[in-house]
Amino acid sequence: YTVEKLIGEGSYGKVYKCTEFDTEKAVAIKEIAKESDAFSSAQTEIDLLKKVKGEYIIDLIDSFEKANFIYLVYRYCKEGDLAQYLAKHKGKLDEAKVQLIMNQIVTGYQAVSYTHLTLPTKA
Repeated sequence: YTVEKLIGEGSYGKVYKCTEFDTEKAVAIKEIAKESDAFSSAQTEIDLLKKVKGEYIIDLIDSFEKANFIYLVYRYCKEGDLAQYLAKHKGKLDEAKVQLIMNQIVTGYQAVSYTHLTLPTKA
């Protein structure tokens, strides 16, 4: 992957917009320090996203570890996340747009909930 720019940063780590060498497709790569509190939740996120597929669930393309970091590779969303979308529109959306967004949230939640309920428990 070729790193283009930093697009996000938080308590979990950093997110970079990158390009795949072979396909030249844009991806988002989340970098999480292994010694951070977010590291254990990153493994849970990987396990869940490998099993959950849905139109409104972000695609986890790959994950890998190097030195002191774990990296999660996602499909790049050029519009950003919901918070960025709302900020761009100054929180003012018409009723039809709100209904569409809420439908997407509920549909995504149902996919995650169903997968969570059908996952085998660890002994």
